[in-house]
Amino acid sequence: MNRPWFEAVPALAAAGVPDDRIPVTPMKANLMSADYALLPRIDTVAKPRVFPDLAALAASIERQRQGQGLILEEVQDLQPLGSPDQVRAVKVWTTDFDGRQDRMIGFAYLKGAGRELLEWALRLARRPAAA
Repeated sequence: MNRPWFEAVPALAAAGVPDDRIPVTPMKANLMSADYALLPRIDTVAKPRVFPDLAALAASIERQRQGQGLILEEVQDLQPLGSPDQVRAVKVWTTDFDGRQDRMIGFAYLKGAGRELLEWALRLARRPAAA
């Protein structure tokens, strides 16, 4: 007998699963409704992962980097769907052993803030892991 189908996202959200494990996103990558988000890539089907605060975004990046180094590159001309204006974001890359770009984690949107704010949040996110 087949089990009944149900929408898992609201059930997991009610259970308190962290936001970066549940792809709950606004429709069609509308960044203007989010304060903190991470886009895996720029195209018409990529959906951002939305975070409630800067600490949650930094913790998600820390988990995805898996101990590798990071390259943070500020981007001034990111234009999300539905927005007439270009916004500021930070492109996040991991590095390989030689310090070259290895894997792109995504574009971090920080309410229009830049790389300095993300660097500060990532330093704070690393402290509990080191302790």
